[in-house]
Order: sequence, then structure tokens, then C-alpha cells
Amino acid sequence: MVRISLALAVAALVAPCQAQDTSFAVVREPLASYQIGGAKVVDHLDIRRFNFSPGAKGPATSFAMPVLGYVASGTIVVQVGGGPLQTLTAGDTLFLPASSTINRLENASATEPAALIAVFLLGKQEALPLDKLP
Repeated sequence: MVRISLALAVAALVAPCQAQDTSFAVVREPLASYQIGGAKVVDHLDIRRFNFSPGAKGPATSFAMPVLGYVASGTIVVQVGGGPLQTLTAGDTLFLPASSTINRLENASATEPAALIAVFLLGKQEALPLDKLP
């Protein structure tokens, strides 16, 4: 079984290759750095794309595992726990520590779709609870 480091897997997923200088084929641009916290041992990743139609709202939910999010397109409004509303646009990232409650997750636009890529950091024998997905 081939093991890929978490950082490499996430970087390959979310970091767009943008040529900013023609003397280099690939320019790597840091997007974010998050502490996972605790003694979480990540055994595997579950990666999902959530496509929001215009005005779509997801239900309040929580996950036992940490989740990394990347806004692929559009504008997403999210509220984690009792924190402030955050407006995230294409290219923005979001980190949800384990057991965080997502009180609000919605497409900010009533006319344009939006997409969020979520990377669930799962431990050994841990499965993604599909009934909790928005």
C-alpha cells in the first residue's frame, strides 16, 4: 500500500499551479497552515466535493474528526460554533477542529453556484458518517 503524507495529499488537491514567473514551470504558493491538535493519528483521508446550487443551505452538523475545506468556486458563508460568520471565496481555506459544530454552511449567492472541497482526516477504523454530510 502506498502511503502519501497528509501535507502532500492536501497540497496536491488544493494548491493550484500558477505560473507567475516564466522562468519557473511551477510556483508553489502557501495557502494555510493548521494545527490538527491532540494525538490524532491520520490513517486515511476521505475527500468530498460539495456542490451548492444558488442559495443552497446545509443543515447544522458536527464531525468527530478534523476537516479541511477549500472553496473551489463561488462564495460560501460558514459559522463554526459560536464564532463569527465567515465569508469565504474561491481559493480560501477553512479548518474545522475535531468535534466542531457547523451552525451555518451556505452558498452566499442567490444566482451563482458554489463548490467546497472537504478533506476529512480519519483515523484507523474510523468511517465518515454519511448521514451527517450537508
